[in-house]
Amino acid sequence: MKTSYFLIFLALYGFITGGMLLFNPSGSLENFGLTTSDKYHIVIIQYLGVVDIGLSIILLLFRNSNDSHSIRNLLIGSAFILISNVLKGLYDVFLVHISANTYFWVDYSFTLLVGFACIYFAFKTDNK
Repeated sequence: MKTSYFLIFLALYGFITGGMLLFNPSGSLENFGLTTSDKYHIVIIQYLGVVDIGLSIILLLFRNSNDSHSIRNLLIGSAFILISNVLKGLYDVFLVHISANTYFWVDYSFTLLVGFACIYFAFKTDNK
């Protein structure tokens, strides 16, 4: 797979998750096990959705860039965000004892896979 195609995939993944957070915040919170969501949770989730969509726009703008250093930096930053999210989620589940459901495990497994793919493509881009 070409790096530009992976950047498009990564941007689409960000648009989908960001759109879910922005336009269906209550449903997103319910997917992660929060049965009652107040206005503060909803506002925070919507801000995260806006940030996710903004990062996706940046990825789309750089997908055909000739500057491999910039693309590598974007991929490393994306990998950091994705893997850090998984580590934070695991910390919450195992050390803070926040309950996890099947959606959590599937989502975070896929997020970790995409994070490692970002590292792979960053090293692949660095070699060119």
